Amino acid sequence: MCYDWGESSEGAVSVLHGEAGSVSCPLFSHPSVYNYTSAQSAGHNLFWYRLLDGHDLEQPITYSLRFSRDRERLWLQPAAANDSGQYICMLR
Repeated sequence: MCYDWGESSEGAVSVLHGEAGSVSCPLFSHPSVYNYTSAQSAGHNLFWYRLLDGHDLEQPITYSLRFSRDRERLWLQPAAANDSGQYICMLR
């Protein structure tokens, strides 16, 4: 079964070029349904994808020195102008 929890209640995230910024996975904004620790204990893994502006197919995030994950947050350190787009998280 698959649930779409919609967009983050935080709305758009703005980060200036060269600064660090993070995006929080909206799945975990419903702690009565999901919390990060119980999801991991149940064998689920969190994956991040990015939908580039003007594209229809999301691309998996490749973790690197600039893109990293800390629990349910995706970090961009430092952010660049071409990092714009929609970021999507999925539990699998």
